[in-house]
Amino acid sequence: MAIYQNLIKNVAVEYSGCVGLFAGYLVNTTIAHNDIEELPYTGISLGWGWDAKTSYARDNHILNNKIQNVVLKLSDGGGIYTLGPQPGSKVRGNYIHNVKNLYAGIYHDEGSAFFDTYHNLILEVKVLFPRPPTLRLYKSALVKQEWTRLNYGSAHDLNVHDCFTDQPTFHTDAKKSTIKDTVILQKDPQTWPVQAKAIRDNAGRKEN
Repeated sequence: MAIYQNLIKNVAVEYSGCVGLFAGYLVNTTIAHNDIEELPYTGISLGWGWDAKTSYARDNHILNNKIQNVVLKLSDGGGIYTLGPQPGSKVRGNYIHNVKNLYAGIYHDEGSAFFDTYHNLILEVKVLFPRPPTLRLYKSALVKQEWTRLNYGSAHDLNVHDCFTDQPTFHTDAKKSTIKDTVILQKDPQTWPVQAKAIRDNAGRKEN
């Protein structure tokens, strides 16, 4: 299955727990070149099952999406959020901008496994002020903001590499997982490497 070239904007107005795109137990699914923006919660959510050791899901790919101004109201979400093991799956070429609340631009949550996550551009992951009521219990919210999060002991075998971000903070306690070769960007886009500019320019919907 392929989900291409969609504009998803200002959805989940009445039920804030909805996400821009949700895909559960799927095989050979590609989510690519979509524009997703202005959401109270997560942009793209892929997978299900917090502690599953095995899953039907595999070979799913999140590619070249532009995701901006998300997690505006709720928390414990991200620009891209995953759950459960999904062998052969990739998160690549996505441009994520303005994630306003906890936790991360790319968030591999509990049970996530066997993802190859690389060549993504993540900018401006920060908490809104004044904080929404849903966040007032998080006293250390600012220091918890991360460009990526590999969460808890049930996540494992995650390979995150060669991404670009303006936020050096990340979190991982996932087993047999790595975050490496991250490039920290300056504020001025003119100073960015060619690869970072290419991710920005290639993400989102394209004219036919």
